[in-house]
Formats: sequence, structure tokens, C-alpha cells
Amino acid sequence: MTLGLAATMYGQGSINFANNSTTLVTTNSTVGATTGTGAAVRTDFHVALYWGVLGSTEAQLIQIGNVAPGSPLNGRINAGIYTTGNATTGGNDAMFQVRGWTGNFANYDAAYAAALAGDATVLVGKSAVWQNPTGVLPAGATPNFNFGAGGFNGLVLTPVPEPSTIALAGLGAASLLLFRRRK
Repeated sequence: MTLGLAATMYGQGSINFANNSTTLVTTNSTVGATTGTGAAVRTDFHVALYWGVLGSTEAQLIQIGNVAPGSPLNGRINAGIYTTGNATTGGNDAMFQVRGWTGNFANYDAAYAAALAGDATVLVGKSAVWQNPTGVLPAGATPNFNFGAGGFNGLVLTPVPEPSTIALAGLGAASLLLFRRRK
């Protein structure tokens, strides 16, 4: 009994990084030949799982496991089981976020930087940060994400506005404020 308790105390938290047909990775852009609205095509998107201990903010999350390419079914992820190590033991909650991008970039940050630099073919997206329980391996059923309220509801990859577009919007807002002040 003591041996069993000690083993569960040091059990690593684990989660199955996969989605289902109602939580597909989708795009909402018509830019580029390999992108389009609807489910993301298999060769065009990559997804990574980020996690942190309970209470972590988005900035504190780190990537867990490898980057997962889409599966043969468009918009699907099936990366397998990732472990959080002893930082979050099995059966306890942790914070998670899914980040995705298109193109042949090693990670989300590289894709986002390319999009900001003006590469209109790069689409990026990230889910909200949510709290989810982990499991213990190899103890039976594989833990899955909490799909639904507060959990991972899918991921939409969108174009990043060019810096010039943001600058023009800022200039327009400043002009409106100046005209309003003069009156």
C-alpha cells in the first residue's frame, strides 16, 4: 500500500493532445493557394500545446511536447500523449493553451514574427488559456482536453494585420480626436 501511494505521489501528469470533429483547427482567410476558409489543410498548419502550473498566465506558459502537424483528416490534431513531468502530478489541474500557425516555421513565435513582417500568407491563432485536469499513466483511460465551456473549443488561424494597417488606423483615430477637440 505504501509503495502504491508513493508511486501515485510522484506520478507525472499527462494529457492526450488531440481534438475531435467538433473542435477542428480552421482558417478564416482566403489569402494564398493553400489556405482558405474552413478546416485547415493537413500540410498547411502546425499546432503546439502550451502549459503551466495552475494559476499561470499566458506569458508564463511554455511549449510541451513537439509541434504537431495536422493529421490526414483536415483540421484534426492527434499528437499523442504529453506529460507535464512532476510539476503537475496526475489528477491535478494545470493551465493550457493551443497555438497554431501555417507555413514551415519551427514555432509559433517565428510564424508570428513573419506575419508581422508582412508575410500575408502566414496565418496564426491561439486559444484562450484554460484550466484542465491531467491524468496518470499508465492507469487506464487517457485524459483528454475538457471540450466545451472554458476548455478548448477549436482554433481559428487568422491573418495578422500589417503594421502599416495598424498605423493608419491609429492616425485616423488621432485625427478624429483632434477634430473633436477643435470644435
